Amino acid sequence: MPRNIEIKLRLDSPETTLQHIEAISDGRATELIQRDIFFHTPSGRLKLRCFPHRPAELIAYHRPDGDAPRGSTYSRVMIDDAEGLIRALESTVGIRGEVKKRRLLFGEERTRIHFDEVEGLGFFLELEVEMEETLSDGAGRAIAESLLKRLDLHHAEVIQGAYIDLLENGDG
Repeated sequence: MPRNIEIKLRLDSPETTLQHIEAISDGRATELIQRDIFFHTPSGRLKLRCFPHRPAELIAYHRPDGDAPRGSTYSRVMIDDAEGLIRALESTVGIRGEVKKRRLLFGEERTRIHFDEVEGLGFFLELEVEMEETLSDGAGRAIAESLLKRLDLHHAEVIQGAYIDLLENGDG
């Protein structure tokens, strides 16, 4: 199962952060409009990520909540009939909630940098360090911590869980 090291931060100065990201990233950003429908699960998280003009992705993942870069394992399946799957899962496990966002996706070596504007919540930065079998979680955390320092975000508010958790808790 693929894994990565992740950390998510709330941004107080999104414009400044975006300038820093553009200065250190591998190239131009890819803009993504995403609608994530979360479903109830006994463990981990399950979401269907819908895009305007391409197939959806069903993503199952396990990531502990926490205030430091943390490991995540995930699986992703392409879905051609998103609305059909939504109806099927809604009738069996139920919909937990929905997150709508505009994401600018950047790359910096082995790290995906997400600059997110989340409807009802504001601006966030998420780092996902892609892990290889030979790379330890400690090395992945060190990469994330180094990027946070380069982006001048080592003191930013860390988000413990997922955007859906913030929406459910009214933390917008």
